[in-house]
Amino acid sequence: MRTPGWSRSASEGESAVVEFAVSLVGDCAVNLRQVLHTVDAAEFQLLLRALREAAYGEAS
Repeated sequence: MRTPGWSRSASEGESAVVEFAVSLVGDCAVNLRQVLHTVDAAEFQLLLRALREAAYGEAS
């Protein structure tokens, strides 16, 4: 995210997914409401999986 210009080719949803992922490792805070209104159904499923893995370890 800190690389200049990375976001020019990313969609809003992709940017939201990256911000969410970075927040899971503790580098930034995100507004979940904003993220959830930005992502599509497939991206939402990826977020749920990442959150599950962050909370409980590797998913089976």
